[in-house]
Amino acid sequence: MGITNLGAVSMSAGGVYNSETVYKKYKVVSANGGSYMYINPTPAANVSLTDTSHWQQIAEKGDTFNLKGEWDDEAEDAFFDVVEYYGSSYVYINPIPSTGNAPTNETYWRLLAQAGG
Repeated sequence: MGITNLGAVSMSAGGVYNSETVYKKYKVVSANGGSYMYINPTPAANVSLTDTSHWQQIAEKGDTFNLKGEWDDEAEDAFFDVVEYYGSSYVYINPIPSTGNAPTNETYWRLLAQAGG
């Protein structure tokens, strides 16, 4: 899987993929045991999940989040680790494990749920 720099965004759940649904950027759907995010700036329906100009696979079947609790700057973080940081949840998206990179560092983390949201 490649990495797409999303910048500061908020993903939203789209349920199970339905080819008749019009999807907008950052909508996440499930299909075949995996998860996919719509990445094209133009909303569309009837676009296959294999079309990488519209969809990016963000989890394969069998991938699971590792819920670690509150972020610890001394703990090593790795792909799919999820931490809490000032009330928000973040997922580690960098394929290279690291230590000390705060969840606000978009090279390593993506916001899952913002505090109060």
